[in-house]
Amino acid sequence: MTESKIGKNIVIGIISLVVLIWIIIPASLNIIRYNSLPKKGIYSIGVITNIIDDRRSAASVNFAYTYQNKSYVDVAVADKYNPKLIGKRFFVLFHPKHPKMVKMLLDKPVPDDIENAPDEGWKQLP
Repeated sequence: MTESKIGKNIVIGIISLVVLIWIIIPASLNIIRYNSLPKKGIYSIGVITNIIDDRRSAASVNFAYTYQNKSYVDVAVADKYNPKLIGKRFFVLFHPKHPKMVKMLLDKPVPDDIENAPDEGWKQLP
């Protein structure tokens, strides 16, 4: 192998390594943060704004929630399509430093006696 081919292979190897690190580290951090939600997460109220019926798989629900006076939107998977869920409120669990890392708790509806979530959310379900 000539020196130019060896140099070219080294450059390709370094670029490949950088790209892998660029993908693996953020993905690993997201997994760690998501897994820490039960311990470090904050609860708030999410409102279902739309439901998308995908006949090939489960239905998707769009929802909105607020934390520290900032609104966020996300999508969750529902067991089945149910248009009656639009406007319904469920608890959401999210990472306080990364509020876009959220999980809607479709098995935890918000009781009617709770009108709003505090701006800082709840550390435990109310």
